[in-house]
Amino acid sequence: MIPVPKGEDTDYRESVQNPPFDTRIKSMTMLKPDGPSFTIDGNNVRWANWDFHLAFDMRVGPIISLASIYDHDMHKYRRVMYRGYISEIFVPYQDLSEEWYFRTFLDAGEFGVGICAVPLQPSTDCPPNTVFLDGYYTTRDGTPAKTSKVFCVFERYAGDIMWRHTETILPGDTVAPPMTLHLIITNYHTLSSIIIPLSGYSYLLI
Repeated sequence: MIPVPKGEDTDYRESVQNPPFDTRIKSMTMLKPDGPSFTIDGNNVRWANWDFHLAFDMRVGPIISLASIYDHDMHKYRRVMYRGYISEIFVPYQDLSEEWYFRTFLDAGEFGVGICAVPLQPSTDCPPNTVFLDGYYTTRDGTPAKTSKVFCVFERYAGDIMWRHTETILPGDTVAPPMTLHLIITNYHTLSSIIIPLSGYSYLLI
């Protein structure tokens, strides 16, 4: 039997940490002097060859629906997803202590990703080139409620190129930098990012 380490000196709050902190990493930012390449009309987001509807839900948080991508061969938008969202966030604690070993949380189903969402902080949760969106829902008695800045939508350069092509006979070369569109929502402990690249698929990063 291997003893489980004690939970000493594990408090994450800055007020109980022991300074000095490591300050070797300097701040970093990305600016878009010409503004964003995406447009937001109500709940409809259009970026590059993507067009989709973004909504807020108390249980699952962000919902992307009617997602379409422009098909250059057919010269029209082609539907690739009717409705997509976070079905569940499975959190097995697996602590061997008596009061914790049986605990396994389903964050979306038991607590609600949307109802636990908190306002995002500019330049902390999201970069300066961000557009923030509010989320609306109804409380138990039917009263409408709003969570300000529950979404942030921004473009991010991945830091490497998508592809590069150079000919030895023909002068010049062609470089395609990759850009991705990010939708971020956060709850009590996790930061969920829906990443939409140009290539025609999307994925979730938690």
